[in-house]
Amino acid sequence: MKIFFRMSRFDVLTYLFPTILIMAFLGRGLFNIAFFLSLFIFLSLVHAYALKMLLKHPLVKGWSIFVVFVAISQIFSEFPLYSWKKFGVFLFYSYTALFIGLFLYSLSPHRTLAIRRALYILAFSLVLTEFITISNVICGCDVLYYIKRGVIIPQAANYHLREVFVAISFFLIYDFFSRKSSLLIQLFFFVVPVLGILASTSRTAILSFLAALFVYTGLKVKKIFSKEILFTLLVITGVSLVAYVTFPEIKQRIDSFKTTFSPHGDRMTGRYDIYMDTIKRMQKNILTGYGVKSSVMFAQKKKMLGGIAKHPHNIFLEIFLDSGIIGFVGFLIFLWFIKNLFDLSLPVVSAVFIAIFLTSLVSWSIWSANHISIILFILTLLYGYVKQRSV
Repeated sequence: MKIFFRMSRFDVLTYLFPTILIMAFLGRGLFNIAFFLSLFIFLSLVHAYALKMLLKHPLVKGWSIFVVFVAISQIFSEFPLYSWKKFGVFLFYSYTALFIGLFLYSLSPHRTLAIRRALYILAFSLVLTEFITISNVICGCDVLYYIKRGVIIPQAANYHLREVFVAISFFLIYDFFSRKSSLLIQLFFFVVPVLGILASTSRTAILSFLAALFVYTGLKVKKIFSKEILFTLLVITGVSLVAYVTFPEIKQRIDSFKTTFSPHGDRMTGRYDIYMDTIKRMQKNILTGYGVKSSVMFAQKKKMLGGIAKHPHNIFLEIFLDSGIIGFVGFLIFLWFIKNLFDLSLPVVSAVFIAIFLTSLVSWSIWSANHISIILFILTLLYGYVKQRSV
């Protein structure tokens, strides 16, 4: 107990900030508690020189250019009061995540310790998330909701999104443990996410995970016929076969790949119709867009697709719809900064970015406070991890 109270503020921050991933899954209130506590501790630690270095960092510069371009487009927004409010929330969360992440994992003299702690906490978050997902499938209900309220309901609507962020963060964890851990630990951190992602029946998570996995393995091994690739294929096949035979939900979801675009298919769970509606609206206000999170207002006014289309489920369409060509150009400039900052020939870097890119096409929203905070947290951790590993 005495050791706990003697922990420095920096130590507390290294443990607290990485929990935003699991807190976002457990509840928005818990996410905000972890986020704001991290911010208060960060403000008590940062000094003028560190803040100056943060503002000069290429990742912050690129993000700021994107933000300025979006701000210009907001002048002409369709719903100015609503959009400026949401834009302000977006600015607060995104810059806070950027600053804390870069401070901990790039600028701090104790960044190696901070990175190691973040990866261990991320690993715990991943395993806990997958156990929750697997428990949901086995029990046929939302286990977390039952624990909180004592009421049995179907799985929460955002459980697919949980698996999307698992697919993105997996490669950082696996790369870290594969360098220093036994084969048994490596196998554990490989099988659990594979089984959890399959159990979630999220086609987005499954496809993005598999694509990133084979790129990661291929770049790491650089030989098509190798023990590592054979091991990967055998584990994926074995776990998939067991899951396919054991859980009817998984079998049904995998079979849905064949019929998603047929006349009676689900058309990518309605995303195809959302994309078509977004493209039609984009054409009417192509230069400046309609304003940040305008899709929410359109969904409320039109009740499109039963109200499910609260955002376009594609960040490129979302940026184009909400900030037009102006904001989209700013985002391309930010991506150019990313390209120059990261070495895409490194397996872990390529895998993380492939997972982010593929999931961004059909899943998360760039304006969402918790979505963008998690993405920027993972980016800053990846940057610090790769930089520290190369020293």
